Amino acid sequence: MSTPTLSEARKLFQTSHMFVVCGTCPKFYEGKAQGKSVCTGVACGGPISRKDYPEYSGDVKDFSNLCFACGSEDTLAYAQVSGSSKKFGLCKEHLEIIDTLVSGQRGIESQVKVMIYPRADRVIEKFKEAQHVL
Repeated sequence: MSTPTLSEARKLFQTSHMFVVCGTCPKFYEGKAQGKSVCTGVACGGPISRKDYPEYSGDVKDFSNLCFACGSEDTLAYAQVSGSSKKFGLCKEHLEIIDTLVSGQRGIESQVKVMIYPRADRVIEKFKEAQHVL
């Protein structure tokens, strides 16, 4: 079975809220073929679980400019797990949701932190747009 395209994964997100990262990974479909409701990745997970999708094996190599939840290219920020070089983009809607979830976990004793950074290029872009309005 071939791995779904990003476009197909976006449609899957719209119907089932399956994050695009998972929707583009063959391990998710291997799990479904085995009758499981989860992927075959044993220790996989994203920033919500303080991981960086260590077992991801799909075709998308860089999620920094894509919202890792819905696949939108209109990202405002990115999440990064401490100790990892991987960045996962966040659109406005999912930035708010992810920030709330991560904030709720801050009381948990953990060596792993999830940092959310604004995308400098988008901040500058929005500033320039505002200047044109003035």
